[in-house]
Amino acid sequence: MNVLGIDTAGPVTGLALVTPHQEWSWSKRIVKGADVLLLDKLSNIVATQEIDAIALSIGPGSFTSLRVGVSIALGFAVARNIPVIPVSSLAIRAAMFPHECCLALLDARRGKVYAQCFDSTTQIPNPLTSPKDCPLIDILPKQTFIAVGEGASVYRKEILDHGGFVPRDATRSPALMLAQLGLKLQEQGRPAQEISINYVRGASVVPPKQLGVPVGQPHDSINRQDTASQAE
Repeated sequence: MNVLGIDTAGPVTGLALVTPHQEWSWSKRIVKGADVLLLDKLSNIVATQEIDAIALSIGPGSFTSLRVGVSIALGFAVARNIPVIPVSSLAIRAAMFPHECCLALLDARRGKVYAQCFDSTTQIPNPLTSPKDCPLIDILPKQTFIAVGEGASVYRKEILDHGGFVPRDATRSPALMLAQLGLKLQEQGRPAQEISINYVRGASVVPPKQLGVPVGQPHDSINRQDTASQAE
C-alpha cells in the first residue's frame, strides 16, 4: 500500500510517501505560496507513483496553513477516489520522539500554544491529556518530560527552566512519520467528505462597536435627535 503524508499544521510544510519498497520525504519552511509549491511537489509524485491513501494532519495548528494542506489533500482524494486517514498534528510530532511523557507543542500566537501530552513509547502515541489551546504554563507536566514541535523551539527557555528537555531536532517535519502512521492506521481511512479540521481554538470574531447603529448616521447625531425629541 502506498501512503502519502501531508502536514501543514506548522510553519514547515511537509510531504512524504511510504511504499513497500521505499520512503521519501520533503519539507520546507514557507512564508507565502505554500499551496503552489505543495501542488507542484504532489504533481511530481503522482506522475510516477500510484497513491492508495492519504494520511492527513488535521490539526490543531495554524488556521491558514491547515486549510491549505487539507483542501489540497481532500481535493486529490476525491479526484482519485481514495481514503483519507486523519491524524492529530500533535500526535505525529510526539511519535517521532519516544518518551513516557512527550509534550507536543505548536505556537498558537497570542501567548498561547496548541499542546497535548502523550506516552509516545507505544506504536501509536497514547494521549495523556486532551489537546488544549492555552498558555504554556497551564500544560507543563509536573513529571520528567520532553517537549517537541515548533512550539518547543519558541518556548525553549521556559521549558528548560521547568525541568523539561527539548531535542535538538524537535522542530523537524513529521511528514514521514505521518505517512508511516497512516500505513499502521489504514483501517481508519474515511471518504474525504467525512474529514474535518480540528482547530481546537474557536472563532475569535469581535462584533463592531457600532453594531446596530444605522449606516450613514453618526452615533452622536442619533443621541442629539433623541434628546431633541424628549425636549419637545
